[in-house]
Amino acid sequence: MNVPLVYTGFWINHNGAWKKSWPRLGVAQGHQQQARASHSTAAAFAVLRLFRSIWIWLGKIPGIGLLAYALYIVINAAAFVSYWGGGFQKAGDVLLVDNKCGWPNGPETEAVASSWSRHVLAQGQEYARNCYTPGFFPCCRKPCNVDTPTLLRSFIGDAAPCPFSEDICGQTTAFEIETPEFGIGAREYMNSNEHFGINTAKDGQLRFRSVTKCVPILAEEKHSTPWFEVAWDTHKEYNLGPTESTSFTWVVRKSLVPKPQPTMKNFSPYELRALASYAGFHDNTSISDFSPIDDLMVPHADITVLYLLNIALYSNVTEDPWFQATNKVDRNGFRRDFSWGLGSYYYADRVASTLGCTRQWEFCTMDGSCTSPMGLMEILHNGEGWRERLNPKQAAVLELLSKALELDFSAIVRTLGAGILSANDQQVYQFSAALRPTHWHREIASLHSIELASMQRFLANFPSVPVFPIDGVEGNKTSHDFITEPEGELRSLCGSIRIRSENHTNLNVFWLLLLFMVGLFIFGIRYLLLPLQDVWFHRNFRIRDYPHEQWEEIALLYDREAGALRRKNPTVVVYDDCDSPWTDNI
Repeated sequence: MNVPLVYTGFWINHNGAWKKSWPRLGVAQGHQQQARASHSTAAAFAVLRLFRSIWIWLGKIPGIGLLAYALYIVINAAAFVSYWGGGFQKAGDVLLVDNKCGWPNGPETEAVASSWSRHVLAQGQEYARNCYTPGFFPCCRKPCNVDTPTLLRSFIGDAAPCPFSEDICGQTTAFEIETPEFGIGAREYMNSNEHFGINTAKDGQLRFRSVTKCVPILAEEKHSTPWFEVAWDTHKEYNLGPTESTSFTWVVRKSLVPKPQPTMKNFSPYELRALASYAGFHDNTSISDFSPIDDLMVPHADITVLYLLNIALYSNVTEDPWFQATNKVDRNGFRRDFSWGLGSYYYADRVASTLGCTRQWEFCTMDGSCTSPMGLMEILHNGEGWRERLNPKQAAVLELLSKALELDFSAIVRTLGAGILSANDQQVYQFSAALRPTHWHREIASLHSIELASMQRFLANFPSVPVFPIDGVEGNKTSHDFITEPEGELRSLCGSIRIRSENHTNLNVFWLLLLFMVGLFIFGIRYLLLPLQDVWFHRNFRIRDYPHEQWEEIALLYDREAGALRRKNPTVVVYDDCDSPWTDNI
């Protein structure tokens, strides 16, 4: 059902019944009422008529007229906000149908996983942009009701100490995110049921929390090489730890730096990359993207480095440490001056600016058995023996959650690239407005929002796999062609995932009944009031003159009422004066 239909039906019923009951007087009143009601809800207009009628009938409290019109405005505003904010709607968390439940798999696993990640993370990015504020609080706009309700609120702080070695820190304090936000005097936890929709009994639920710290690091100043010539190209290497196939972390080649052209309409001046190393597996580059150097090592913490290649031209000095641009000369030698004489611009100070991030997780059962803060892989590989103590249902929930939690910063950047940067909103072609000194906080907050939304979206896709094309495989194959059905306790979770959907939104019965009762009350009172009240109102306040023939119709009715009054009480005298409604001097 739709709330505007309720208003419309009420308005039609009310005005239609009125015109049938008073066919002749309704001619005079209908035009006035219709004009006032044309841009208002029927419920609000009916309330206005009630207060106006009482004011006219009593004739002793002139101030109530202003109150009536004030209430008219307030009720209209309340009706609008209530509808768009869902006040009359009750969000329905419904169990998803067990339809093609499972994970992507098959001989083309890499192509399938890549398409799956793009699909889920794109949904997460859209939801995060629409429904998260900078403080991680989901707003109440209607588009946000089409996904799992995001109840995850995070604490953010900008004064945390740098988690890495002093040699690589020093630019600014760390930006910290704790999810969920901590309560007064106690830590809060995300719940597998409440926040992720895994509908299990209490003995199958898990609680967990994460702490993320990010800070700009001096990678270029302390751990990069000068430019050097290799095979007709110029290279610059960054060594924050070796990867599986190289002795360095990444390399910048001048030949591959984007060179904007006047015909490139959608050119982006940013390139973003990310590498992750997981606690307990820092030296295993088959699991981790790189093996961190000592300056980046933090015990029992997952480590992610984000490096930004920036060839934007800024209109003013940008002091943000990740996007820092304070030079009017291209010191990096990229020959990026494509301003075509449009003015003087500022260039990025570094070839690649780097952020370092740490993350620790803490998992608990509902009976209070918890891990200490550690990396995700440590927990999944039986950190401190905690996993061995889980019952089969809890183990299945942990396995399901672990798949969603793998959608971390590195997965998001690897899949979506520089398109996730909020800095893109400030640039046109290669040119950008100056950024705020703490703009990098916003970028990390945005990444975190996409991460949370994508986790929830991934879990919603598990029991009801969406159909989307798989790129990079032969034939017109879709996601349903590469699904492996789960087994055991994990299979039982296929029918236990809840999601909020716009297809499952119901009217709140309480508010619907309340609206009906108020409307019925107004409807009844309206018929108990004297039918000549509007005549009295227009005669005394001269708001608008009725057409002459309509005044004559009303005059006949007035004569009948006056005659009836004389017959009932002969001592009553009905006075006529020059302001009577049937005078020709209108």
